[in-house]
Amino acid sequence: MHDLLDKAEVFFRFPEMADVWGGADKKKILKELSPSAVRVKLGKPKFDALYDFFTERGMHGTFGAVQMRTRLTGKSPSVTSITMKMGGGLVEEVDIAVSSCILTTVLTLFTVAKVYHLRLHPQEVFSTLQARSKLAIEFLQLHLVKPLEDSGKEVSGVREALNQIIQSLQAQNFGP
Repeated sequence: MHDLLDKAEVFFRFPEMADVWGGADKKKILKELSPSAVRVKLGKPKFDALYDFFTERGMHGTFGAVQMRTRLTGKSPSVTSITMKMGGGLVEEVDIAVSSCILTTVLTLFTVAKVYHLRLHPQEVFSTLQARSKLAIEFLQLHLVKPLEDSGKEVSGVREALNQIIQSLQAQNFGP
């Protein structure tokens, strides 16, 4: 979902990119509108830790996603047994899905505010986004990042990305 929000902003800022998206040249679409290419067009870093974190825990067939669904269930000198979950079901996966929805909601509101700032009341938008984002990110830090960290998962990139969202929102001016 995060990549779609970035695409919506790119299409608003660079309407000609919608023609690329709707075109038949798949190589050009991948080159111009891959998640990292879109972030670069928006002046964002090419790598996004949050996107990476949620992508690898989603339904994408990345190595990390497959790795998270695969468990060693037995090993003997002649046989190694593994189990691969298809479709989720682990408590951690449910927590991640809920967290992704919360974060996507915040980022959607943030994107709408950036795209339509000239049609909104800037002070109201800013104070609402700042307050709601702060609550959402505190929730994510407590109920997603901390449990994952406590279970030994590497989450420093996610923690830093959440802090950057707060800092970015605090520095943002939605006025004309």
